[in-house]
Formats: sequence, structure tokens, C-alpha cells
Amino acid sequence: MKIEKTKFTNFLKKVKLDGADQIDEVLFDFTTQGLKIMVMNKTSTCRIDAMFKSSAFSEYEAIGKVGIQELHMLIRLCETFDKEVDIKTSENLLTIKSGSRKIEFELLDIQFISEVAEPKVMEFDESITVNSKVLNKFIKDVELNKEYIINLETTEKKLKISNTGKYKFTEIIEAKEAKGGVNTSFGLPLTNALRALTGELQLNLKSQYPLRVVEKTEDSVISIIVAPRIEN
Repeated sequence: MKIEKTKFTNFLKKVKLDGADQIDEVLFDFTTQGLKIMVMNKTSTCRIDAMFKSSAFSEYEAIGKVGIQELHMLIRLCETFDKEVDIKTSENLLTIKSGSRKIEFELLDIQFISEVAEPKVMEFDESITVNSKVLNKFIKDVELNKEYIINLETTEKKLKISNTGKYKFTEIIEAKEAKGGVNTSFGLPLTNALRALTGELQLNLKSQYPLRVVEKTEDSVISIIVAPRIEN
């Protein structure tokens, strides 16, 4: 299989998440439609369902399931190449090659990776579109705090984002689809899940209920579900 390395690594970074929610062990399923990934973080606060389309590859083969044990290292290794890379698997090795240079990466037997079931149907009260640049700017500001909780609240045609902590920020975002009435809070998993996403994001919200964030690009579709923070 051949793929432009920046396309591939950008996709994998979105699946990997950040910080304490980083995902390392993951099952790659090279289906006829493309690379399919379904995985949860260790604390079960984030679930990722992603498809990297076969059309994103210049050469593609539906080879089935492959076990990755250090996703962050796979990304770093791919980034050491210049442009397009050739990816192959044989027995317990994944080989990344470009020109006369190659790197071999040990795979994990798929029997040691817990497979995630197909996602359940979820019902939400709001579905709004937000630019990732606005959210990521807010995340960068909020991270001036050591500890914080992020609150999402909808009113008519608006989304209000605010946070707790020593330094409190508030951002009012125009959202023509917003009906109002949703109020929900999230902890660190939210920022760890959103940081690498780009472009227009669809937020599916409901009070005291998981948030679903969907990013669609020409090459991929990524859905991330984040558990809410519920105070007793």
C-alpha cells in the first residue's frame, strides 16, 4: 500500500488522542472501504470510530486486521520519511519503505487486543456545526489552568463554552442550528480528544449525556464520543 505520509500521520494523530487518554494498542482493519478503526481509551471515557478511505491511498489492499502496539511510535516513524511511503505487512512485522530506506515495526498479535463492538444508536437533543479553530483556541486558553472543567451550553442559535479553574474563559459561538436547553460538562478527556481535529466539526449534544464529535474530510470520517462529567 502506498500513501502520502502526512495524510496518514495526520489521520493517526486524530485517532491517538493526547495526554492521559493517549491510545497505543489499536486494531487496524484494512477493509475494502479503507482503514477502519474502532477503539476506546483505557478509562473508557473516549470512543473513536474512524475510517480512512481507500481512495486516500495511491495503492491499496484490503489485507484485514493488523495489531498495533505503539501507535505513537508508528506515527513518529512515518514522520521520518519525506513524502509517500510504501506500507506492507508480513508475519509479525509492518514495513515502512520509501526509496532505499525502510523501517520495520513489530506488530501485536490481534488476539491480545480487545475488539470494540459496533457503536450503539445514540439520540441527541442538539446537532450543531463548529469550526475546530475556535474550539482549539479555547482549549489552548483553558490549559493555562492546572485543573478545569469545560461546560457546553446551548441557547437559541448560540453555543456557550466556559470553564472552571483559576482562569475562567467564556466563548459565545454563533450556531444557527442550536435550539437551546442543553447544559453539560466535560473534563480533560474532551480537550485530549479535540486537540488534533481540524475543519468543521459536528457536535451532537444532550444534557448529562456523552458528546459525539464528528469530523469529515475528503479522506476520512472520524467520530469521537466523550463521556460527560457528572457531579453527584
